[in-house]
Amino acid sequence: MKISIKWLQEIVDISVESPDLAERLTFLVESPDLAEHLTFLGLEVEHIGIAAPPFHGIVIGEILNVIQHPNAQRLNICQVRVSDDETTPLIIVCGADNVRPTLKVAVAKVGALLPNEQAIKAVKLQGQDSFGMICSASELGLDIDKDEKSKGILELPDDAPVGKDLRKYLDLDDSIIELSLTPNRGDCLSMLGIAREIVAYYNYKKQMNSPPLVIKNIDLDTLLPPTQLPEQGCLYYATRTIRNINARAKLPILMQERLRRCGIRPVSCLVDILHYVMLEVGQPFHVFDLAKLSLPLEVRYAALDEKVTLLNGTTIKLTKDDLVIADKNRVQALAGVMGAMDSAVTEATQDIVLESAVFDPIVIARQVQRYQLHSEASHRFERGVDPQLPLRALELLTSKLLPIVGGNAHPVHETTFDYTQIKKTTPIFLRYAQIKRLLGIKILNKEKVKRLLLCLGFQLKEVTKQKQEGWDVIPPSYRLDITCEANCIGEIIRLCGYENIPSNPVHSTINPGVFIEKRYTYYDTGAKLLVNRGYREIVSYSFVAPEAQKCCNPSGNPSVRPLPLSNPISHDKSVMRTSLWPSLLENIKYNQDRQQVDLKIFEKARCYYADMDKHIKQEEECLAGAISGERQGASRRQVDFFDIKGDVESLLNCLCVNDAQFIKKEHPCLHPGQSACISQGEDELGYVGQLHPNIKQELGLNGSVFLFELYFDKLRSAARDKSSSDIRQFSPFSKFPQIHRDICLEIPESLPSAEIQEYVKQCLGDSGLLQSVTLFDLYKGDSIKQDDCKSITLRLVFQHMERTLTNQEVDHAIASLLIKLKIKHDVELRKM
Repeated sequence: MKISIKWLQEIVDISVESPDLAERLTFLVESPDLAEHLTFLGLEVEHIGIAAPPFHGIVIGEILNVIQHPNAQRLNICQVRVSDDETTPLIIVCGADNVRPTLKVAVAKVGALLPNEQAIKAVKLQGQDSFGMICSASELGLDIDKDEKSKGILELPDDAPVGKDLRKYLDLDDSIIELSLTPNRGDCLSMLGIAREIVAYYNYKKQMNSPPLVIKNIDLDTLLPPTQLPEQGCLYYATRTIRNINARAKLPILMQERLRRCGIRPVSCLVDILHYVMLEVGQPFHVFDLAKLSLPLEVRYAALDEKVTLLNGTTIKLTKDDLVIADKNRVQALAGVMGAMDSAVTEATQDIVLESAVFDPIVIARQVQRYQLHSEASHRFERGVDPQLPLRALELLTSKLLPIVGGNAHPVHETTFDYTQIKKTTPIFLRYAQIKRLLGIKILNKEKVKRLLLCLGFQLKEVTKQKQEGWDVIPPSYRLDITCEANCIGEIIRLCGYENIPSNPVHSTINPGVFIEKRYTYYDTGAKLLVNRGYREIVSYSFVAPEAQKCCNPSGNPSVRPLPLSNPISHDKSVMRTSLWPSLLENIKYNQDRQQVDLKIFEKARCYYADMDKHIKQEEECLAGAISGERQGASRRQVDFFDIKGDVESLLNCLCVNDAQFIKKEHPCLHPGQSACISQGEDELGYVGQLHPNIKQELGLNGSVFLFELYFDKLRSAARDKSSSDIRQFSPFSKFPQIHRDICLEIPESLPSAEIQEYVKQCLGDSGLLQSVTLFDLYKGDSIKQDDCKSITLRLVFQHMERTLTNQEVDHAIASLLIKLKIKHDVELRKM
């Protein structure tokens, strides 16, 4: 929302009777702390600018004569009068297509300075002397879109005074404030709404200048038949017919300037006046060409597959949920959003129908989202308009329209489903004691609370209910966001000033307990381990692109489908992720595009999917990570499968899941030769492996990328099965020395090493001697006699809790183990 300070000061009464308010408003406008003042009001300032960039020496001139340049086909030689007492006009060479005699223009005389600091000098153009420049709107910085060049020179009204300084004529010494309003403050989408806020902020009443209502040429003959309304969607609908207008009339230049400063592009005189009044009071309007309508009008819901061509040229197929304005033959407008091309006004229009209505904000918001159509009208209807404003605004529109386009106005025809409900408001009981309880402070007495609410336009009545003193509060009709006692208290502290709330330290007693330990320590322990191993935690959206999600089906199960969003913010965030891998890969791609290739990242978040076989929707908490680039350390090398496998093993050990196995298993997202399923018994805890080359190429990633994903809820259950509590329990350690033995085994290529490790634990675990089994070497080469075999080296650590072990005991245990391995898996010691 852009506002003009000069326009604002016309609405706020800055008279001699209130010089202090004038002084404060002047300070508000000119102070560098302007953004802070308005932000305290809840109206966030995005930008503060000026109506026009600095320039001087630009005056109003009149073109007396235009002749073709003898040496240049696209140039004209113009005689321009820039002063009433000037006998000799200026000779200026101009190449604009719209230059013509009698036209009033903006002339930069010799010595003038343009916004780009270009000084105007007398020059020769194709052999012809030129003593000045006829300016376009873009050359003066007066166009709305800075990226578009104006088509031709700036045309001024016929009554523009020749010789007057252009800045003074257009009143360009003005400030423009751009506000970012929250959706609940639709009442501030107008100059009147902003003026109300400023007056309330400075605690002044009756300082508003209501726009004048002077309507002439009222034709008492009612022309329009009654308008029909649906039971829901439209609370109030008013129309007025005006006949015999001049649609070719010109909008006054100052009104055009105000529209430009508020960011409204000119369309036509009729439409521009509608926009002007909408910006002034906040009520959207629409105008129909009466000759193109087949009366009566009807507000209804569209029929299925009914079509309409809108003013922007788009043809849409309507649904049964779309609210429309229709006549007897066809749809004439998408209610509250945009009109139809069939009833659009043109310069040939003679009779018009003006519309002023109150539509259901939810209905309008759904239509805007459904067709991705946004307009100034829909922006206001979505947020809610004052239900008591349409009639008053329509009268104001008529009073401004008739002096410009002429014509005879017919009486307003009102239609409402139940207008008594619009004006009926239930009082809100505001308790004085509740103000202190919610705010936590007592900074206001009763009189000041009452004065602040009155400044906001609230109606108050002091009452006592259930032995509690307070007020019955009725908010003004334009404050649709005030619905409860807490809203009223929020308004009080907003006007009182958040900066006036004293800063007091919080005093509380912290009782020791295990709640935090149970809820958070389990994950925090794992996260700290990953950080210590060089990982960085990321936080990403739960929404991903369908293409990325298709690449990363976490289970490989075709029955698991992602959940699409009904109203996605964009296509690349239109489905709920079923895995964290798409988000991690997107992050790696983003970093690689910026020359950051050595990455170790992880994320813990929820994943969402629909099981089409079971017809259910589920969500699951996951922990996933990814690495790429080079391994950091003394010897730099490219990361590989065993780097990420080692990280996952350490993570599982940290999370008390020590008996997990890495079983070779293919996954659609992972390299067929470098993927493993992490399992505990029959439960799958996750996957680890290298990203599939085809997916890597499709996503445009460089180098090898390795991923893991763990199902966090299953991890927690696996850890809980080993202990009755989520809290880590202390286990005593042995005071006696360890004995380390390395055994090198020759096993079949198809036999997973994890299976051998698990079998070793089963064989020696019951003896109470074995502490750990670790695989630390894998060898494949010519020294292996059999082609289908490989060599693994296991490190066995023996230790007793109560005594020192002897070598004989360890040797006996290993000998027994080798016999069992031979019988069970046909595995022997490797012969060197």
